[in-house]
Amino acid sequence: MNELPKEVSAHELKELVERYHPVEAVETLQERRKGVDWRVDLGKADREVANFVTEHLNRHYWRGCYINAYCPLYQ
Repeated sequence: MNELPKEVSAHELKELVERYHPVEAVETLQERRKGVDWRVDLGKADREVANFVTEHLNRHYWRGCYINAYCPLYQ
């Protein structure tokens, strides 16, 4: 997830994603001027599950911004 507000914690992000699927880990990838990029590990989820979660989160308005979620090719 890209450029979420700096005030968002890993715990809050985990709770949001777990509305759709259990999360194994959440980690900061990069801090940018506008916000923070996060990596959310869905564990052994297959591509279909990862796409489902991504589709439900992408463009969801949360904590004052729209979520920009994507599923990497290696998922």
